[in-house]
Amino acid sequence: MDCNEVNKKWNDYLEVICLSLEERDIEEHLKTCPKCSYKLDSAIEDQNESFLAASYKNATEHVVPLSSKAQKKLIFRAKWKNRMSNAITMFCLFIIISIASGIFTGLFFGIGPDGGRGTKTAQVLKTATQMTMPNVFLQGINQQTNFFFTMDLNTEIQKEIGKEYKTIGKFNGTLFFNQLNVERDWHDSTYNVQLYFLHPHYIDNYPSDSDKYRSDMKDVWEALEILPEGTVAELAISFDDLYEIDDMSTRFWKIMMSIFLGTPLKPVQNRTAMRTSLHT
Repeated sequence: MDCNEVNKKWNDYLEVICLSLEERDIEEHLKTCPKCSYKLDSAIEDQNESFLAASYKNATEHVVPLSSKAQKKLIFRAKWKNRMSNAITMFCLFIIISIASGIFTGLFFGIGPDGGRGTKTAQVLKTATQMTMPNVFLQGINQQTNFFFTMDLNTEIQKEIGKEYKTIGKFNGTLFFNQLNVERDWHDSTYNVQLYFLHPHYIDNYPSDSDKYRSDMKDVWEALEILPEGTVAELAISFDDLYEIDDMSTRFWKIMMSIFLGTPLKPVQNRTAMRTSLHT
């Protein structure tokens, strides 16, 4: 039912003499039409004012009260308006809370020592990536604060290959207060570090594996020798202490010879690691 059809039945609706089906159609139309809804509100107010005026003017005369059906209509209209008022109030409250949470979220992640929680988290992610994935690092991490104390961190994962840098994936993180969820989207579906660490006392503890270890190492070096010029190989070495780069120049070849011959070095005491790219 549209506005024109409602206008034709308007007086019958106000006088409660229209059919039940028509009455339902009109009330459904009133729920969605602001113009007709406003017209009904005005009619009800005029009716109430006339009723009150008649009561004061003819105090001694009998005034016919509203019918039960008319009262139900008034109650229906009051309930509908009350629901709309509550919905608008809740919506406005949600907007105010969201804006306030956005402001406090920015303060929570942005204020503090060392640039705030957001900057410290980004630095931890960079360090963890570089310590666990040789020659892999996170390009500058973008930080985006959201509502309700959440922050998005995203960047590209790059790998240093010789003198070049190749993007191998994307990093996405979500920070909720101090809880971090991390996802890595690799371009080739997965990323395999393909590095293996062998404890210096492994051969002493398992002498039966000594020949196999030396044979495997021989196969590795033979494979490196036949690789084409410019191929990059990665070698991860663990040390027992922190060393200056100059000190390593005298130790490096001893390490390489030990690896080549399959002889153990001094036991590892710390987890300090050095990552080196070798051009063969």
